[in-house]
Amino acid sequence: MPCKKEIKGQRENIEPWYLLEEQDILRVVDEMEMKLSKAEIIKVKELAPDYIDWFGAIENAILFIKQGK
Repeated sequence: MPCKKEIKGQRENIEPWYLLEEQDILRVVDEMEMKLSKAEIIKVKELAPDYIDWFGAIENAILFIKQGK
C-alpha cells in the first residue's frame, strides 16, 4: 500500500522500495538453526525495520552510484 509523503510542500504517493518477505525471515531463521511460530514471524516482520540502518543503507547506495560503480 503506497504511503503519503510530504515532499517540498507537495503530497505524493510513494511506493515502498523494499518489502520484507516471510522468505527473508525464514532464510535467517534457518541459518540460525532456530524455529519460529507464525506469530513470532509476524512480530519479526513488524520489528525488523526498526533495526535497519536506513540512513547508512541509503548513504552507501548514493556513494556507490557517485563513485561510478
